[in-house]
Amino acid sequence: MRSCTKLNESEIAWGRLVTESLHRDTRSSMCMPCNKDDKSVSGRREMRHHIELNEHERAWENLAVAYMTLQRARDLELGQMGLTIAQAAVLHLLKATEEPLTPMKLSRRLNRQPHTVSALLTRMEAQGLVKTNRDLQRKNWVRVSLTKKGEVAFKRQLSARTSLNATSCLSKKEIDALNATCKKLRVKGFELIRQMQRGPYSDSLFQ
Repeated sequence: MRSCTKLNESEIAWGRLVTESLHRDTRSSMCMPCNKDDKSVSGRREMRHHIELNEHERAWENLAVAYMTLQRARDLELGQMGLTIAQAAVLHLLKATEEPLTPMKLSRRLNRQPHTVSALLTRMEAQGLVKTNRDLQRKNWVRVSLTKKGEVAFKRQLSARTSLNATSCLSKKEIDALNATCKKLRVKGFELIRQMQRGPYSDSLFQ
C-alpha cells in the first residue's frame, strides 16, 4: 500500500479540532444531563456508559469526520475562486447534460430539497453564473443553463482538483473497496430517507 501524504503540524491540528468538535457534539446529543456538582465516580461511570458507541456508530462517526475534513479542504480550494461546493456541483451537472435541466431535476441529482436548490439557483443567477428560461413546450417548466460567465467559472474550477485527489494516498485495492462500500451505503441511505421522508428522493434518478 502506498503511504499517505504526510500532514504538516497545522493540518494535523485542524484534523484533531474537527474530531474533538464531533466528539463534543456526540457527547452532548447522547449523554443525559448531569449535575455539575456531582463529581462522584458513579457519575463519571454513568457518563462513559451513555457515550459508548457500538461498532456501527463508531464507523458512522469515522465516516462523518473524514467527510467533514475533506469537505473543508474542498471548501477552501473552491473559495479561492469565489465558488462553493454546491455551486460547483450545479456547474458540473449543467455542463455534463446535453440540454438545460429543470430545477426539480437538479434537486434530485444534488440530493437536496427543491426549495434549497431554488434559493441556490437564485443566488447563482444573480451572480451571472446561470440563467433560467421558460420551456417553449411546457410553459410551467423552467430550464436552467450556464451563462458565459458560468462556462468560465466551470473551466476555472476544473483546475482546482487537489482535494478531489485526496484518495491518491490509497492503493488501487483500497479505492475499489471504498467505491464498493460507498455504493452500498448510498443505497442504504436512500432506503432510510424513503422511510422517513416522502419527496424527490424516491425518484428513479436515485436508483
